[in-house]
Amino acid sequence: MRSPRIGDGSGKMAAMTESAERPPQPAGEHGVAPTSGPAPQPGDPGYGPPTAVPPNPPSIGAGLRWAWARFTPNAGVVVGAAIAWIAILTAAFITFYTVIVLTYIIAISAAHESPGGQFAIVMVMAMMLLLIAAVPASCWLNGLVTIADGHQARVGDFFHFRAVKSIAAIHLLVGLVAALVQTAFTYGLHLPWIAGAVTIVIGLPIAWIAYFAADAHAPVGTAVASGLRLTAADVRATVAVYLTSLLLVIVGLLLFVYGAVVTAPLAGLLTLYCFRSLMGHPVAAETHPAAPV
Repeated sequence: MRSPRIGDGSGKMAAMTESAERPPQPAGEHGVAPTSGPAPQPGDPGYGPPTAVPPNPPSIGAGLRWAWARFTPNAGVVVGAAIAWIAILTAAFITFYTVIVLTYIIAISAAHESPGGQFAIVMVMAMMLLLIAAVPASCWLNGLVTIADGHQARVGDFFHFRAVKSIAAIHLLVGLVAALVQTAFTYGLHLPWIAGAVTIVIGLPIAWIAYFAADAHAPVGTAVASGLRLTAADVRATVAVYLTSLLLVIVGLLLFVYGAVVTAPLAGLLTLYCFRSLMGHPVAAETHPAAPV
């Protein structure tokens, strides 16, 4: 059975994408400079593993096959890094809970007569969590990009910061917008269900924005604007990738939680495959991983 395809293939992304074979050009519609120099050709000596440009619009089925093919030779490293990060985040959560939350409780007690003060404290705590979450997020993006580029991943690749300042700023911006939406719809309009739906819509371009920052090396403002434009240009592709990735993570969590150490990286690789497809950028071939560099 043919893999279902997403997007309408009408060429609406033509003005947004830059072929990897073109010479350097000024920043395009997204404000992101295209790949500098000609792209490595499959089989050329000194260029590492063979590469290919995925189809535009991308195929979810092809993306899943590619993600699995790239995951399997790196499975031990990815799972080991995931277990290490789980241990680190568990220790960080315990520290946060025992130290920061106690401070939060004391501050809330002091501000119990001031609703505005309570809201400000909650917001500060939420922003702190988003900043902390930017660290593992940037490290995981680095590991996934390493795999997508065709290199055999090492554990250290998942502990190397990649655009951490941009990822932190994106986390804060998205978190602030989501908090304002939740507050406006839940407490202002008393429509909590609509607030949840709007929050989901806000979440659609997050993956594109993150990959513009981490994979295309775009500054924060450009990454946000480009992610929003990419979402608007191909809503069907964005929704399909979002729902498929979410389903993968949910399935992993249902498999006694431990399955998420496999399905979550697959979801990240699938998203990266589709991102590069929409942008016209190459990914590594499904086989022949390069030696560690």
